[in-house]
Amino acid sequence: KKARKKALRGVLSMRTADDQLVIIDEFTVAGGKTKAVANALKAVGVGKSALIVDVADNKDLARGARNLAKSNWIAVDGLNVYDVLRHEILILTKASVDAIGAVLRP
Repeated sequence: KKARKKALRGVLSMRTADDQLVIIDEFTVAGGKTKAVANALKAVGVGKSALIVDVADNKDLARGARNLAKSNWIAVDGLNVYDVLRHEILILTKASVDAIGAVLRP
């Protein structure tokens, strides 16, 4: 468990240093439409692929992001090193940052 936490801390630091980490207040999608999620990603400036991390109770975002070809949504509980490295941009909401910080404290 310690090694996994350390690896996740390292990859998050790497994304921050490379300016590939975007933190937004909240990611709301009306009705869970895939087109709305795709337009929001374009507005943020995502070119190729993105990993969206949010709290598990954001069902509309999860529903809207599941049909995107190169971008994925993941709950904070499922955050792992492989998924972070597989995507070009990491998008976190403020609620997910707080949850990740609570889990990764030494």
